[in-house]
Amino acid sequence: MHAFERASGRRVPYVVAPRRAGDVASCWADPSRAARELGWRAQRTIDQMCEDAWRWQSANPDGYEGLPSVEPGAVRSPAPGLSAA
Repeated sequence: MHAFERASGRRVPYVVAPRRAGDVASCWADPSRAARELGWRAQRTIDQMCEDAWRWQSANPDGYEGLPSVEPGAVRSPAPGLSAA
């Protein structure tokens, strides 16, 4: 939340409240298995990830609406600079 505030330059309003029925008690990620089995390591910080998410959302305020659609089953070509494999 604080990283998104830094990325957007805006205050993010929030309320700390008791868990609701069905909410997950706790949630976290441990990337060590991805590193061990796939050789994958994160290359960006949480601040960089939030900056990127904010930049995309700012450029696409309606989300994917208005972007070219892809027919079901069609294969989308990778973004420039990315390989398909």
